[in-house]
Amino acid sequence: MRLLLASALALLAARASAAGGYYDKGYRTGKWDIGLHPGWAIPISKTSDVMGTSWAMTFNGGYQFADAATVGIDWGWQFKHKVHGTARPGGEYAADYDGDGSVDVVPFNSTIHYVIMNLTPFIKVGPWLEGFGYHWRPYGVAGAGFYHEWTNSGTVDIQGNDRVSGNPVGPVIFRRDTSSNSYLGVNVGTGFEVQVDENAAVGFDLRYTRIFRPIYDWDFITPSIRVLYLF
Repeated sequence: MRLLLASALALLAARASAAGGYYDKGYRTGKWDIGLHPGWAIPISKTSDVMGTSWAMTFNGGYQFADAATVGIDWGWQFKHKVHGTARPGGEYAADYDGDGSVDVVPFNSTIHYVIMNLTPFIKVGPWLEGFGYHWRPYGVAGAGFYHEWTNSGTVDIQGNDRVSGNPVGPVIFRRDTSSNSYLGVNVGTGFEVQVDENAAVGFDLRYTRIFRPIYDWDFITPSIRVLYLF
């Protein structure tokens, strides 16, 4: 996934360079924007073993301080990741439930969900181009900052057939209390925006996010729609 994002950023840089005479040098330098990004936070890698997809919303503000560079801050929410998936070796609910001497691989469900909030400064790099009667901007973006997660109290129900031994497991039911924890995290991505009015732009954004946690890190891909007010 990191290779894919790096390739996308390289392609954007190459296209910007190839645009040559269409590049409106200095366009919007010294200007501001505010926007919102509705989208979906999709767990990947080990994270998809413990939670489902959630609707997400990010609010942001940015200042374009150079021809092709903007700095700003994202304030985002992932609203409801339901806790469910597969208990497996190295995971949060790893154990030998059926007593066969091996850590089980078994499904689980719960009445618990995660809510995740982030506050992350970012830098966005990409020139404004002109074509087909519009100003538009392909960009790469990276940010790092603060992530906070909450969970409600509830139960985790582990039951099914162990995919290692084939033995039935459960139901094994755990009670979990409300929790609240803070972590550091980073995100990197790519996207584009098209100015559709003097003070409005729309576009698409794709981010990879990693939240650094003591047990194992959480990883997400978040596609979202961009709606910006320019001033």
